[in-house]
Amino acid sequence: MIIRKNQKDLTAAEWTQFVSAFQRVTRGFLQNTGKPTLDDFADEHAKAFGNKFMHLWGAHTHLVNGVVEHAGLYFLAWHRVFLHEFESRLRREQPDVTLPYWNAVQDALPDEIKRISANEGETVPIGTDDVTGWSFPDFSQTNFEDFQLNLELAYHTPIHVVLGGKVAGGHAPKDVAFWLHHAFVDRQWGHWYEKHNGTLPSTMSNPILGDKIVKGKRVQDVVHTTQLDYGYDNGIVSSTDRNGRTSGSVLLRKGQILTVKLPGGDFYAKIFVWSVAGSAATLVLKLYPQRLPGEKLIMIIPETMFYRVDTSRIRVPAGEGHLRFTVTPGQAGSMAYSVSPVNGVALSEFTEITDFTGNAGGGSTDFDMLSI
Repeated sequence: MIIRKNQKDLTAAEWTQFVSAFQRVTRGFLQNTGKPTLDDFADEHAKAFGNKFMHLWGAHTHLVNGVVEHAGLYFLAWHRVFLHEFESRLRREQPDVTLPYWNAVQDALPDEIKRISANEGETVPIGTDDVTGWSFPDFSQTNFEDFQLNLELAYHTPIHVVLGGKVAGGHAPKDVAFWLHHAFVDRQWGHWYEKHNGTLPSTMSNPILGDKIVKGKRVQDVVHTTQLDYGYDNGIVSSTDRNGRTSGSVLLRKGQILTVKLPGGDFYAKIFVWSVAGSAATLVLKLYPQRLPGEKLIMIIPETMFYRVDTSRIRVPAGEGHLRFTVTPGQAGSMAYSVSPVNGVALSEFTEITDFTGNAGGGSTDFDMLSI
């Protein structure tokens, strides 16, 4: 599984690879660039704006005098496939390349991107103080289509407009900023999904329509990034793979978030420490078998025990356990609770941002929005 990183965390070598791959795809068919070229991607995106395909494909919302005439019911699904195909195309040029994502509200575009931007002028003047007319997406929306429309019109579209030039039109994919912006927008679907306990689109069984690039998928095939074998660096997989330890112990405290990876690599879990009291620790556990969202459980830890994650069994023999919870006496009659990984399990503490709208755009960590 490949991991998309925040653009500000890319190394110099990663930027070199990304810029090189992008430039190769940009050269065009007449310069011996394989198909599809960047022009092919831009043309398909422009078709999605045209009268003939605007309603049929549903990739964008159509406004008339500021009023929604036709909602883009496939906005997130269509662009997820579109970005995945472009990322795959880049990896034909540079096998280790992934699409970076860019928080347009918090960060200015890096110099590496400005060098290859097709935006009007030599730079893309975007930063926290430059964006006007936008608002944060409303993650409290309980209906997927309402959230998707809000994300598209309140946050996604104004960034395009502020960037201007090609980014503001149907051929926006010609500008590299399009891809970084849309990778960030794509990430928000997973955060919203987790916050609302797996609420699904009403279009699950419908095909995602396009031309030569967006084809062959239904919405149900792309609800989770792991279905397309990629993830983001602020997710469960990336955090555990980078920071997970197979030994040692972690003292449990209220509000703490932990992530778990079982041996074999395809079963993950996240744990929230709901409370730590004198009689027991209460945990919320969500399972991710095959890197896909599974059941959510409440665990009560009253005593030292071994726990098996994949079958949700407590008090198992030591050789069958994945986590060892230890309870020891503390001060003034209190109890201390800790957890240790056993039998090859990796355990990490999660502290990264999952809600970019928190703290007035500075970001916050929300267990309910932590995605795979």
